Amino acid sequence: MTNSLLITKYLREILSKDDELMKMVPIDKIFAIDAKLSTKFPFAAIERTNITSIRCKDGQYEDNVSVTIYVADNTYIGSVTIANEIRHWLEGHRYKDDTIRISDVRLSGASEVYANDAYIHKLDFEIRVN
Repeated sequence: MTNSLLITKYLREILSKDDELMKMVPIDKIFAIDAKLSTKFPFAAIERTNITSIRCKDGQYEDNVSVTIYVADNTYIGSVTIANEIRHWLEGHRYKDDTIRISDVRLSGASEVYANDAYIHKLDFEIRVN
């Protein structure tokens, strides 16, 4: 069992170890799926967008998990700086404990938009979990 459905929990745990990121966005401002109403800038949200199960003759052995992380701030430089820190911390990161093994994290796309008085950076990651 890969526990891929819990990927947001593990990504929050990994990101919480980045001291520079925690100075910009404390862990209580990194949300699952969407930020709470009236959350103050800056903040981030992690959304699992897809899981593809990889199988072999012996059964399922690995998942490819697609995740999007949204970063919002009221300044462009703030938003892009936080997004850049998240990218550098996660990309290539490996993680293992008793319940999950993340063997690879890759940035697969990125975009930016201005909406609702916020600069939003969207980072798409592909994560291999086995």
